[in-house]
Amino acid sequence: MNFEPQIPYILFQFLFLGLCNGLDTISITQPIKDGDGGGDVLVSNGETFALGFFSPGKSNYRYVGIWYHKIPGKTVVWVANRDNPINGTSGFLSIDTQGNLVLFDNNDQTVPVWSSNSSSLPTNEYALAQLLDSGNLVLFQNESKQLLWQSFDYPTDTTLPDMKFGIDRSTGLNRFLTSWKSEDDPSAGNYSYRIDRAGSPQFILYKGQVPWWRSGHWNGNAFSGLPLSPGFEPKSHSEWSFRDATNGCVRKPGSLICSKGEGFVELENVKVPDTSKVDVISGLSLEACEKECLRSCNCTAYASANISEGGSGCITWHGKLMDTRIYSGAGQDFYIRVDERELAQYARKSKGSVANKRIRASMAVLGVLILFGIGFFAYWFAKRKRKDNFSVTNMLGQGGFGSVYKGQLINGQEIAVKRLSKHSGQGMQEFKNEVTVIAKLQHRNLVRLLGCCIHKEEKMLIYEYLPNKSLDYFIFASQELVDEIHENYHLDLAIYTETSLLYVLDVTRRSHMDWNKRFKIVNGIARGILYLHQDSRLKIIHRDLKASNVLLDASMNPKISDFGMARMFEKTKFKQIQRELLVPSNGYMSPEYAMQGLYSTKSDVFSFGVLLLEIISGRKNTEYINGSHFPNLIGHVWELWNEGRVLDIVDPALCQPFSSDEVSRCIHIGLLCVQEAATERPTMSDVTFMLANETALPPPNPTAFSFQYTESSKSISGGAVSLNGVSITTLEAR
Repeated sequence: MNFEPQIPYILFQFLFLGLCNGLDTISITQPIKDGDGGGDVLVSNGETFALGFFSPGKSNYRYVGIWYHKIPGKTVVWVANRDNPINGTSGFLSIDTQGNLVLFDNNDQTVPVWSSNSSSLPTNEYALAQLLDSGNLVLFQNESKQLLWQSFDYPTDTTLPDMKFGIDRSTGLNRFLTSWKSEDDPSAGNYSYRIDRAGSPQFILYKGQVPWWRSGHWNGNAFSGLPLSPGFEPKSHSEWSFRDATNGCVRKPGSLICSKGEGFVELENVKVPDTSKVDVISGLSLEACEKECLRSCNCTAYASANISEGGSGCITWHGKLMDTRIYSGAGQDFYIRVDERELAQYARKSKGSVANKRIRASMAVLGVLILFGIGFFAYWFAKRKRKDNFSVTNMLGQGGFGSVYKGQLINGQEIAVKRLSKHSGQGMQEFKNEVTVIAKLQHRNLVRLLGCCIHKEEKMLIYEYLPNKSLDYFIFASQELVDEIHENYHLDLAIYTETSLLYVLDVTRRSHMDWNKRFKIVNGIARGILYLHQDSRLKIIHRDLKASNVLLDASMNPKISDFGMARMFEKTKFKQIQRELLVPSNGYMSPEYAMQGLYSTKSDVFSFGVLLLEIISGRKNTEYINGSHFPNLIGHVWELWNEGRVLDIVDPALCQPFSSDEVSRCIHIGLLCVQEAATERPTMSDVTFMLANETALPPPNPTAFSFQYTESSKSISGGAVSLNGVSITTLEAR
């Protein structure tokens, strides 16, 4: 391919990139030029400010200025050649060989229109000018970065953050603001705003040479900020009515100063009078300042010169008091001289003021107490209401880790709130684990987590509400009936009648679970576990699969819940690991977990097998069955399997018709899942395939925990069918 035609284009691109990198900088070789289209514009690095040529208002003259880059309408904050504009668009701003920032009219390049007049550069040095994001145009030496000149030292009519104001004592430079003549003419106008150092420093706004407004003197913290002072009245009442205090205040006629009983009235938060003609005495305390003022009959008032460090120095006023006002929270204490009569009147007002302050303070305290009482009652009422919502009437179920309550969100959605018990075995780690696991899962047969809450010792999980409770409610005999039978072995007529009623209610509830519903639930549970083991992004072992952890929605679809003990693994790094403190529930624990502390996906397969046999039989695995030689369900099923009477375990409440072959096949799959050796158990992928097809199944090997009772002693014999002759009664289950 021939690249020669593209070389000029590539060189142009690099040249363009170089220009882009210098858009906030002016050099000898890179000036800013005006033009018919507005000319070049220098933009600060953060695009806050811009510098270029402009024509204000309706004027045709051209000026160099700085304005806000992103505000429409060019809000100009600084003008270079405000008193010497260029007529036409021929101007350009550059840096000369002496290191000065200069503005030329292209028609006359002998004398600059404007110059920074900075110091001459050393030999072999050159200067650069850069526009900063603060709005400051700085001129500096390229190598040493020494500052030569900056626009912040020469403000026009606008102050910007970080801009200094007033007189530089080392150079004598006076920084002040001057208004524009008009919106079409930025040359120096009639108003200026500067610090007046005559007497005590203060800001003064001048109209020409006449002071027009003042800020009050600098007291060490701030410039102090129009009511009448005691014993004084305005010199011009007509001007005072228009809020014009230019002519100041004078003493009321008849005031007896320099007589017996006079004193000083303290005014707080005062913008002290004009300080251009005051006596400032350093080193005097406030008490000494008062004595100093009393020595002269012409002394009108006094104040501390510096309040920043507890008060020091003395300022005394003589004659008229010009421009005084009281602020709500600024200013300083000011002491004004009054005669005996005014002092007594002010003392009475002060007492009334103190009384009013006490009343207001008492009312404020009372109001705070009332608000506190209302707030406490509201908190108590809300807390009581929350506790009522966690009442027994709203409880859906209870387990080893806490209770589950029915609730409702603001939008009306019903929810289930799992409130963990403070004394439960599930700590913060298990709580976070459950949130983390469920948050990563999305499957129709897994319960959906809506949110969680951690507040002090309270830990709650918020799930979707499933109206049909849990699976154990439908497949097992009610605990109330079991307790009644155990407690009343010899039944009288009344107890027999009550127990019979419980039995009828229990069988009625369980009979709603026909075989089609039970088989649908079995398939849903299998698909949920398969998703955890194989189809989710991470391999997840549930470790606590049981009937009470399978919830049913309105259509009796199963959803696996309670992932507090679940463990996640990357599929490429999965291996069996040691058992932790928490262990699964009795009756669902695999033998390798119980004996060796090892668990894997085959542990969940074992739990599924137990659950499958429980769904078919309507009995718990830990429940003793009369006439059986085994203490648990899986041992009893294994016994009936060997005797060819496996359908004898079918729940009596399971009404016909149902497919005997389908039920027998499910029992066969259940026995395969609860085999002793983990390696002989099928995977959940195999289980779902076997449930959905009619292929031949391998014969099951002996099941785990198949301990036989002897006929004579009803005790566990030493010759257990299990290959592990170890008891698991020391494990603390949920």
